[in-house]
Formats: sequence, C-alpha cells, structure tokens
Amino acid sequence: MARPKTICVFCGAKSGNDESFIDAATELGDAIGLEGMALLYGGGAEGLMGAVARAAAEHGSLVTAVMPRFLADRIPMLAAPHEIVIVPDMHTRKRIMFERADAFVALPGGIGTIEELTEVVTLHKLEQQRKPLVFANVKGFWQPLLQLFSHLERSGFISDDLMSKCLVADTPSAILPMLREFSANAVGHAANAVSPAWCSR
Repeated sequence: MARPKTICVFCGAKSGNDESFIDAATELGDAIGLEGMALLYGGGAEGLMGAVARAAAEHGSLVTAVMPRFLADRIPMLAAPHEIVIVPDMHTRKRIMFERADAFVALPGGIGTIEELTEVVTLHKLEQQRKPLVFANVKGFWQPLLQLFSHLERSGFISDDLMSKCLVADTPSAILPMLREFSANAVGHAANAVSPAWCSR
C-alpha cells in the first residue's frame, strides 16, 4: 500500500458537548491539508464535519463531499468544497467513500459514525479490503466501543485478533504518522509476501 493520498473522515454532524472534539477535528483537517492529502467526508457544514472540512480546505486540501440527496435538501453544506457528489442513498454514499479512500479516520460522532466505522471493520474481517481505520480516541471517546469489542471477543462472537487490528490514536497529531507507519509496514509485508495487518497503538 502506497502512502495514503485520500483520507475519509467519519464524524458527527454535531459538535458534541466538549470543545476538545471541535479542536481535534480542526487539527486533523489542518494536518490533512498541510500534508497535501485529499479529504473525503459526509458533506455537512456544521459540527465536526464542517470543522474538519473547512480546516483541510484552508490548507489547500482537495475536499470531496459525498451527500445523499435527501440530506442535501435539508442540511447546510459548505459553500465551496472542491467536489460535491450527490448520491441516491446512504448505501451508495458508503460505497463511494470505501472505494475512493485510502484510509479512514473516525472522529467522535453518533450512530451514523458508528455504522460507518463498524462496516469498515467488518469488510476487513471478511478480507474485502485492507485499508486502515484509525479511531481518534479524543478524551477516551471511543473507549466504550473498544471495550464492547473486547467483550464480544471474550464472549466468543469475534475472533481474538480484532483488537490487534484496530489503530487507536489518543491525539489528532498521532493519526497521520500512524497511517504513514501502516503504509510503510504494508509495503514491507507485501515485499515479503505477507498479508498486511493493522497495528495497535
């Protein structure tokens, strides 16, 4: 796997009740833009979605918004993302995101964010894709979900290697270095004919 060029960020259309969430989204967007990477996101102008997209765009990132038509008609969008992709439904939105992205980051968010990130994990477990996913565990936000994964593992419903395949970053500044390390390891493994695996933090 080459160095990721397009980062898909899953996150809330709301800001949440902690300013650290908005700060993290802005810091990640800044980093994506400064690294010369492209941003793929859900299209909203508010909440963490808007924060990460505005920050990335301000630093020259190519920003692509993928928005189901029924949401495009009811929620505000940024005035000038570089590309707006209007799709018929949520399923198509995820398919396009999964196809176009080189890597995924899950910032804090709600049910939609959980659905998106768990589908990425499921596709990896089914060996349908090998693209990395980083949980941006801002102030321990994803800890309950990670603990649920551990519970499912202990209960015998998932294999015992799932947790070792989750990238977890406690700070936004750790996310892109983690993805670069993953890419370097994947290239090394490919050269040795070994399937790449996700890294733990």
